[in-house]
Order: sequence, then structure tokens, then C-alpha cells
Amino acid sequence: MVFLNYHFEEDLDYFPLVQGSNSFYSFSASSRTHYQVNDDDVAGNSDTQSSLELGVETNGTLDYVGDRDWFKLIVESSGLLDVELIGETVEDTYLRIYDSQGELVFENDDYGDSLDSSLTFQAEAGEYFVSAASYDDSYEGSYVLSARVLDVSDDVAGNSDTQSSLELGVETNGTLDYVGDRDWFKLIVESSGLLDVELIGETVEDTYLRIYDSQGELVFENDDYGDSLDSSLTFQAEAGEYFVSAASYDDSLIGTYSLSAEFVGDPVIGEPITIDNEENCSHSVCICDPLSLNISPSLASESAAADIFWIWDDPRLRSLPSQASSTDADW
Repeated sequence: MVFLNYHFEEDLDYFPLVQGSNSFYSFSASSRTHYQVNDDDVAGNSDTQSSLELGVETNGTLDYVGDRDWFKLIVESSGLLDVELIGETVEDTYLRIYDSQGELVFENDDYGDSLDSSLTFQAEAGEYFVSAASYDDSYEGSYVLSARVLDVSDDVAGNSDTQSSLELGVETNGTLDYVGDRDWFKLIVESSGLLDVELIGETVEDTYLRIYDSQGELVFENDDYGDSLDSSLTFQAEAGEYFVSAASYDDSLIGTYSLSAEFVGDPVIGEPITIDNEENCSHSVCICDPLSLNISPSLASESAAADIFWIWDDPRLRSLPSQASSTDADW
């Protein structure tokens, strides 16, 4: 026997679907007054009269399957906001944040290893709505809702005004403090060379790396490298100023990371040379920069009968253009 309690809207048609292995069943539906929502219940839309105060825990109840409790939240000044929804008897919570127009801006089901919900985001001064609900709108019970402002005065800026620097050869540890956080580091390159930048997630599950030029224009980006969810970029850097941005995939994660940059070798732009393999077969080889494909002009005058190979001086190149691959040959 199965019982289902649900809050039905007025003047709407509903069609129950019954499935099972037996051929015979009975079905009935009735209204029960003890599931009637009380006058002091929390509304489930932007017309709510209930408020959530910063720094104050609010206790509430999801009275029926499908119930969502909306609370108005006033933020006096911009800052990093942390909102938590903890289930007491609600087995699996679901948290949503709406803007002043009632448009969804953030949502979270589970946080960490729990079935509770949490969102940390950069809030602007103004009005928000916080919705306490359950996963798939399928549970009822009690919960605790809270919101607080976090102190991140020493956080890394997320633009070219950053005061944080990344030094070549020095590993830097950082934290993505909230959903949408991007940490920008200024990187000074004294001379041109092949530069390798790596972003390794410690507690950030999936990182995202971006390189910007001195004007703050995006020049390179990478999500995953190899079989990992870490990020890496290797590129021919010119002397000057760059900005390196540490972030997460889809700006959706928080946690700690390590960031590093180092030279991995200087590309050599030179004349083609001839190398003999063990079968005494000559091949023309150009040691060159595979990213820009700068080749000495004399290569064009090489004999058409010679096999031409492209090689570079470091095997860890990340983002090679497809035309810069070595031919498949046994040396």
C-alpha cells in the first residue's frame, strides 16, 4: 500500500499514473485538512512576508512534498555571502538564491559529503530571495537556514588591478573563496622563452586556467590537462607583463589550489640540419618554434626528395597547433 501527501494547486487538472506488476488495484484521493497550510506559513515566491537576517539562524518547516519556503534577504553593502541550509528532519535539502526580480542566480543540492546545501557568492548591495526546499521537491520536515558575510579582505583580486604576483619558479598557494571567484596574479617575464604554467587543484575538484596579456585581454585558456582535472598551458612568452587567472570549471567550485610558472626551454630557430639514423638514411630536420612555426627561409630550398621533420626541444608542450606535429617515423 502506498500513501502520497502532496499540496495541489486550485483549479488545475491532475492525472495519476499507477504502475505495477499486478493486474488489480484500487485508487482513491481525498483532501485532508491537517495538511492545510497555516496562515503563518512561508510563501513560496517573491510575495513572501518572511525575512532572513544576516547572522541569525532561522528555523522552518517544509510542510508538504513540493513545499518551498522563500525568505527576503536585504544586503546593505557588497561582500562575500555564505548561505547554508541544514536539514534537521528534511533528509536532503536544496538551496536556491534569486535576485530582486525573482530570477534564479545560484543553486546547490549537496555540499561536501553531506546532503545539506551551501552557497558562497559575491553579493552586491540590494535585495535577494533565499529558497529553502528539498531535493526534487520530494521531502518534508524541519530545517535551519542562515546567511552571513565572510571576511575576505586579503583575498586576491579578480582583475588587472590585482596586487598579487606570481614569481617564476615559485609555487603559489591560493583559495577560491566563493562560487565565481577568480584569482588574478601579475607575472613579469624578463626575457622571451617557452613558459609552462600549471594550476593544480588541492581541494578544488576541477580547475580552469587563463592567461591574459598586459592589457587584460585573454590570450590562452585551459580546462583539463591529460587525464586529470588540473590545468596547464605552455606557450612562447615574450618579455613583458602577463596576468594569470586561477579559477574553477564553469566558476562553480571553491577550495584551495597551487599555481606555478617556469621556463621549460628556449626554442631554437635555426638552419635545417641533416641527421643520419641507424639505417644511414638522411632526413632534413628543422629545430623551430612549433607554436609560431617560424622557419628559416633556407628550408624552402631543401631538396624535395628529403623527408622534413619538425622537432622541438621540450617534450612537455601543451597546446600545439595541429600542423606542428612530428611525422611518425622510427629514428
